[in-house]
Amino acid sequence: MNLNYKYRLYPTTVQKADLNRNLDICRQAYNFCLEHMNYVHETETRIPSRFEIQGILPVLKEALPYFREVNSKVLQMVVHQLNTNLKSLSQLKKNGRKVGRLRYKGERWYKTLTFNQSGFNINTDGKLELSKIGCINIKLHRRVEGKIKQVKVKREATGKWFAILCVEQDLPETRSKITNPVGIDLGLTDFVIDSDNHKTKHPFNIKKAEKRLAKAQKDFARKKKGSKNREKDRLKVARIYEKVLNRKGIFYIS
Repeated sequence: MNLNYKYRLYPTTVQKADLNRNLDICRQAYNFCLEHMNYVHETETRIPSRFEIQGILPVLKEALPYFREVNSKVLQMVVHQLNTNLKSLSQLKKNGRKVGRLRYKGERWYKTLTFNQSGFNINTDGKLELSKIGCINIKLHRRVEGKIKQVKVKREATGKWFAILCVEQDLPETRSKITNPVGIDLGLTDFVIDSDNHKTKHPFNIKKAEKRLAKAQKDFARKKKGSKNREKDRLKVARIYEKVLNRKGIFYIS
């Protein structure tokens, strides 16, 4: 069984610059691979395989030496993401949805670095060590149980950085017997009602935050593109949106 653990990262100014550069190189790799895929499709009327597309990565490293600044597994996962996006698009088309083509990634649209199987380690100092980046301070607010198979480093819209650890855990051989089962029903007046007539109210604090989010989004839409005020409102929207997600997460998990 695989579980995901999410932890806050606190990179230094230099590490932030390195992470952002890695993200931009991955964005460029995504666009180059997409361009190659489109070229093959137009000239040979076929879709190249993931491994065929992956074969252009060494060519990119030769032509653009700065591509070597990124861990090779991270670049391979860029191709994997492109292939996943293509499969999702094809599935939508099969389901009768009207779809276009995959889009090229613009600046700030590539936000995740994926270290798969290797290139990462949590050292004895409690820091996350990443290949080609270094040791980053990480807030391990809960213990990691199991073997770490993958690490995703994500930049949120607010500018915060997080590490998402995919951990493999062994399932228990036997499950404990349930002696007092309880039925649960989702309601309109109350969020949850169980068979013992215990009621849980709706999270009204979330609704209040959602109203603030809607207002902030309207203010953002009115601002002139490229202006400083628009950027301020973008961050404001991102912070409120993050707060809404956090409140929902705390409510549903607890």
